[in-house]
Amino acid sequence: MQNASAPIPVVGVRPLVPDRLPDSTSGRRDLAHALGRFMVANNIPISKGLRDDLSIGYGKAIRYADEKIRKWENERAGNAPQTAQGGAQSTEAQADDRMLAQRGERAQNSSKAVGEVCPKTGQ
Repeated sequence: MQNASAPIPVVGVRPLVPDRLPDSTSGRRDLAHALGRFMVANNIPISKGLRDDLSIGYGKAIRYADEKIRKWENERAGNAPQTAQGGAQSTEAQADDRMLAQRGERAQNSSKAVGEVCPKTGQ
């Protein structure tokens, strides 16, 4: 029995966005920079406009980045069981391929069984 591959670890610590953003520009800017660094480190897509607005420390950009990170976390949490299930299906397919190879048979969906012709070799 093979172990399912471990999920890719999260890089860095996710900055917590308070309900009420800091009043000072430097406080908002520091929070926005932390969000931007977290997004870049974890390969979360970030547009140039959002990056620029985060560098300035706009409240709307901070809330949007926080929502985007939250959505990424939810997708990541939802994909963890699917990767384990996909690994089990892959293991079953490999077992089927081994059994066919031992019997000297080919898979039924190979290109020759379907009747496709390879454009490079013409076979």
